[in-house]
Amino acid sequence: MTCRMLLLSLSSAALFASHVAIANPPNKAAAFMYSDVEQARGTNNGNADPGSGVSIESHNPPKTLPPTLPGTTSAIMFGVSAVDLFGIPIPNYNICHRLEATVDDNARGGHLHHDQEKSVGKLDPPNGGNSGDTGTLTVTYTAPDVSGEVFYRFGDCPGASNEFVRMIVKIEGLVPLLAGPDYELAGEDGNHSARYYGEPNFITGLQFLAALYAFEFTGSKLYYNDMSLPWGGLFEAWNRATQTFMGAAWKPPHSEHRLGINADLALVPEAHRKELKSFVKEAKINGVTLYHKTHWHLRYR
Repeated sequence: MTCRMLLLSLSSAALFASHVAIANPPNKAAAFMYSDVEQARGTNNGNADPGSGVSIESHNPPKTLPPTLPGTTSAIMFGVSAVDLFGIPIPNYNICHRLEATVDDNARGGHLHHDQEKSVGKLDPPNGGNSGDTGTLTVTYTAPDVSGEVFYRFGDCPGASNEFVRMIVKIEGLVPLLAGPDYELAGEDGNHSARYYGEPNFITGLQFLAALYAFEFTGSKLYYNDMSLPWGGLFEAWNRATQTFMGAAWKPPHSEHRLGINADLALVPEAHRKELKSFVKEAKINGVTLYHKTHWHLRYR
């Protein structure tokens, strides 16, 4: 009776030493687990002898990558193998794989709406393949333009449920603009958990800009609207008058607001705008563009 293991390994980077191996009874359903340590339950699905246990070994790949941005592609390449109990890859082994979006609202990159399926990116090859003479199936995962957690599931065909790896699609290092005395945060729409995130230096610049404006025009405040979501990536624009997305869910507009370097600023009285533009430069915010005659679009760099 043959006992086999599945192994996930990176072809482009060294493997992490830590792993977990779990013996599984036959026909045990896949477990969907949210953990930094990948654990799995497997079934044989025809590749192993009926009734034999299947052990799963997982080596952590780099799980975090940025979203795909306009004009760019964000992707990682890794190898998937079935190995025997001696750790030797098994050649000509059929391996299936698939992608799943998280169901955890805390891991959806700030998106709370569930109107249609969230983009999870794509795999090449799309459904899996054969490990060939080398015993390794080379896989490329291309991230979507929407941030969030994605599960890469792989294993015996047809279920591809023996093992999973969490792919975290996000712009790292963004921090929130918290409430302050010289500005208001406007524009909550119920579709996004938080919309006022940016690079740390940009956050400091926005606070300084508001302080300059409040000092010059006593009793006045700035009103900041859309910035970036907690994990960056695509941020759909919401039409508050019609209570619908401008375009569609998971689609532009908002070609920017993805990297934590943009903020929409409600128009101030016309008599104050010349001074405000000079304050923008003093706060080291590089760009101001007028949009729709309703707000300024600020760009940090």
